[in-house]
Amino acid sequence: MESKTYSLQQFIATAKALDSEENFNFQTFVLTGVNAVAGHRAFVDVTSDELVDDDFTMARDYDSLIGITETLVVDTHICIYPIPNPSEVLRSTIHLKFPIEQEDHLEQVSIHKIPNYQFCTWSTRCQVHIFFPKLAFNAENRGKQVSEECRAAFYEKALRPSIEQLLAGEAVDWAPSYSAEKFRAKKNAGTMSYQTKVLSQFVLCDLVTVLREQVSEEPGLEWAEDFFFTHTARGLKGAKRHSFAEESDTAEALSSFLDAVQLSPGCIDQGMWWIDVGMEVYSESGLCLQWSTAWHCRVVQEILEIEESTAERITGLGSSKYEKDICSHLMGVAGCRIEPGQQAEGPYEAAYLQLYTTDKALMYCPEGSHHRKTITMAEAMGPTQPTKFVEGLLSLLREAMTCNSSNARMEVRVPISKARHALTQIDRDVIQQSLIGFKRSDWWNFRMQRLEAISRTLLQQQSGPTNLCVGPNALSLTAACVWLVNALHSRPENDAAHRSLMRAVSPLTDAPNPDHHALIVVSRDSSNSSDESVLPYFADGVIFLREIRFQEHVPRMGIDNAYGYSIDSASFKHLFGSTEEELRYRYHRGVVSQTRVVTNKTRITANRMEFGGEEQETIFDLALRGFSIPRPDIDDGSDMEDVEEESSDGIDAKLTKLWRQFLVDIALKTPVPKGTSLDSYLKLTLAERQEVTEELYMDLCLSKAWRACFWKLATNADRNLGVIRTT
Repeated sequence: MESKTYSLQQFIATAKALDSEENFNFQTFVLTGVNAVAGHRAFVDVTSDELVDDDFTMARDYDSLIGITETLVVDTHICIYPIPNPSEVLRSTIHLKFPIEQEDHLEQVSIHKIPNYQFCTWSTRCQVHIFFPKLAFNAENRGKQVSEECRAAFYEKALRPSIEQLLAGEAVDWAPSYSAEKFRAKKNAGTMSYQTKVLSQFVLCDLVTVLREQVSEEPGLEWAEDFFFTHTARGLKGAKRHSFAEESDTAEALSSFLDAVQLSPGCIDQGMWWIDVGMEVYSESGLCLQWSTAWHCRVVQEILEIEESTAERITGLGSSKYEKDICSHLMGVAGCRIEPGQQAEGPYEAAYLQLYTTDKALMYCPEGSHHRKTITMAEAMGPTQPTKFVEGLLSLLREAMTCNSSNARMEVRVPISKARHALTQIDRDVIQQSLIGFKRSDWWNFRMQRLEAISRTLLQQQSGPTNLCVGPNALSLTAACVWLVNALHSRPENDAAHRSLMRAVSPLTDAPNPDHHALIVVSRDSSNSSDESVLPYFADGVIFLREIRFQEHVPRMGIDNAYGYSIDSASFKHLFGSTEEELRYRYHRGVVSQTRVVTNKTRITANRMEFGGEEQETIFDLALRGFSIPRPDIDDGSDMEDVEEESSDGIDAKLTKLWRQFLVDIALKTPVPKGTSLDSYLKLTLAERQEVTEELYMDLCLSKAWRACFWKLATNADRNLGVIRTT
């Protein structure tokens, strides 16, 4: 299909013009890029919105501070946890390593991989973690966090005895044992109330000294030897924004920052310290600024002050150092995260660098593995559409359009000794060329249109027949909708499960050298195809899906995947939380599922009889009275394979078969007297029971067929009551 270039503003205007309740042109255009009316595909070129005027201001700041020390260096009181909160364990990378001494060498270990827990907090947004490096190489504990047994031993043999030794009068407030404190903390509802104990800054050094003595003297605490601390102050960028015209400005701001964090004088000379130096760029005319994907290499070169070839190497999509964060489904705008490594760290010895924009803060809500608010698969498949999440997000986007632009930020993590000089030599021309500025109305409207199209699709799926909603292609579309909603305000997830999803719903390419700006992933692994050279490919500037079939009972992905990809079973279970069979059973009980094997149960459902032989006389006349059997819901899309037509029996023939089946079922279900060795009350053999007719039940000489039975002469009232009870 022919392609036509759109600016973001033109794309929004076209989508608005196509919006109609009479057809699906709006959803088709917004989600797949196909303009069904004009007969072409849209290519969205965001470079037309490049920042051409000198309409921006840059402000430097210090954001986060991380220090690794052997003692506590806080110049104020701390709040210490007798029982640490498991949710506050440092599990995600902070892009720093710590040397741990082995038998004959020092091994650099990522800090978050060393067993740890939150030891205390101080001031605002400041916390201390305690690390136990010997557990990192313990055969039983390798890859695990500090066990509850170890935490209990540290509290009972080291922490509480140290408090009792230093502050005998205050030790009475500390639980006598770890289990006693855990009992106190556990609420009736099962949740935990983690309390803290306040300690003065004047005893902190002595506390660590006594702790080390207790660890070395007490048996069973060998694993805790050589413990160390990290001091972390996060999210303080707004407090110390400053000019960077003169070195004195940056030095004064750094001194003020350290004072505000309330660390001990001279603490930066102890241990190892890193600081995040930030630069925020904002538009004076209120534009929404975004980083251009094509300019990552040049910006990184400017920030780290490294050679162009080195910058190209660490910003290549296949580089292990580089993560690209696509923004708002637009391939042309993206942030990035980079661990330069020793060969690319530059004169500032950068450990980490990131480019991002501030609009993501509107959805910041850490929960589980996500940092932003997310819609769940259960919500997307729920009975209420649009969901509260979608309605809330639409409202947020609508309000943001009136007063929220977005700023572009760059941050680099450097040793504190380099902090005064980092990000002080930035070329404004490079920053201007690497930024794209959108009008607020365009930036937020594009997100709203994408979300609205997805919401309508989920609503149409929910409104359709349930058995079609759980078809493979419909479920692929549902999963794609969830993925797209969550990618509106966060980087698109690209783990193994979502890579499988992308291959099932996205345009694909097997070109040997595809445009890297059109790729999200470069891994060519495949779980269900012998062709391992195929990649999801978004060459039209937006994360568009392949063909979607809207003109059906339920919207679903079209069957035009020439490579034969589908969501593999492991990925399906990760995305939906269950297997495909379990999901169908849960959402549509009428779907035939595999027989469950229950060892202590016998089969009680009668088999359907096949009545062969000569044509059976029908005993009903509902067809003459205008009744018919409704046609079942089927997916009759034009790309579906032909299926064998079901029997054309009319309603009378169907009911006749059901009636005969009922007569057989009654005979087959006749009980036996108590005692498994006795014969059934019915004298007929199994073969004879499968051939019974009304005559068996109409013969008043009961002894012909029955060994024993209860009987009753029914009145018309009894017959009417029986009919009422069964209808």
